[in-house]
Amino acid sequence: MRKITLLLVTCVLLRIATAEAPQQPMRDGGGDRLNPEIKRLHEQIYRDQAKKRLDSLKSDTERLAQLSQELKRSVDGVNPDAMLSVEVIKKADEIAKLAKQVSEKMKGQ
Repeated sequence: MRKITLLLVTCVLLRIATAEAPQQPMRDGGGDRLNPEIKRLHEQIYRDQAKKRLDSLKSDTERLAQLSQELKRSVDGVNPDAMLSVEVIKKADEIAKLAKQVSEKMKGQ
């Protein structure tokens, strides 16, 4: 019984070892080059992501410019003897957070 089991296991292992390996769909001809269609799709995805990132940067910088103009108007209208309002401080904090986000996006993080 042991010999039959050992023979069957050997046959299965031999069959697996000699079986043809499946071709990888992303490769053409088993070489190292990417299939041209897959490469084109990767490039398209990269371009789309870059465009979304740039659009996001544009809208964030527009918002940043708007907030800084509002802050300037608010500070210009304050009496030198008065304290700054909570609204002005919140706007400055929002500007700082948005500026940090823009900086991180520009660095690609």
